[in-house]
Formats: sequence, structure tokens, C-alpha cells
Amino acid sequence: MKKHLLLPLLVVFALSILTSAYPRNTTGGLTYNQKQSLAEYAGKYQLNQPGGPAPLLAVSVADSSLVFTETWDHNKKMTVKHLSGDKFIVEGLDWSVQFIRDKNKNITEVVVMGKDHWVKVKN
Repeated sequence: MKKHLLLPLLVVFALSILTSAYPRNTTGGLTYNQKQSLAEYAGKYQLNQPGGPAPLLAVSVADSSLVFTETWDHNKKMTVKHLSGDKFIVEGLDWSVQFIRDKNKNITEVVVMGKDHWVKVKN
């Protein structure tokens, strides 16, 4: 009887040790230092469009989320939630957001809804 109980107890013990080594994130957000990690996305992005002055999109960090500010539309703000990697979604509108990196892993642009390319402007 003791042999039959030993194996399940060992399995439960091993699982409890393994899962405690990786803290769970119950807030639904990112598990790493969010402000520091999200800061690399911050900056100004210019719409890649032919002809005429292109609008600027300001990206900042607030409350562990990215915030897009439409500088051409009375500074309208949109909260952008993290999905995975460099993929995000605009809250309430469900627009896909994908940040693009160069070969040095620097963010160079953001693509919104798979079609609007915004190139990062150097300050």
C-alpha cells in the first residue's frame, strides 16, 4: 500500500517544486519589468505614405501598458495591450500591432492592422 502512495506523492511534490520556480502572473500582464521593457517601444513614429506631410504617432508607457497618441487628432489616446513578443492589440478596437526590429534588434517601425507602416523617427 505504501508503494502505491509513494509515486503519486513524488509526482505532486515534483510538480509543486517546478511550478514554484516559475512565478505565475495572475494580473494578465507581463511578468518582467514592464516599464523598462516597454520603454524600448516608446518614441515617435511617422506614417510611411507618399506625398504630403505624414502624421506622427507618439508611443509612451503608462500603467504597464503602451499608449498611442494620435498627434493629428486632438491628441487622441489609445491603450495598447501586450499579446506576445513584439505583438500587441489596441484595446477596444482590436487592431493588431506588430513592432518590427532591424538586424541589431532595435525597433524601427510599427505595423498597425497589417497595413499601416509607421517608421520610428530618430530624436
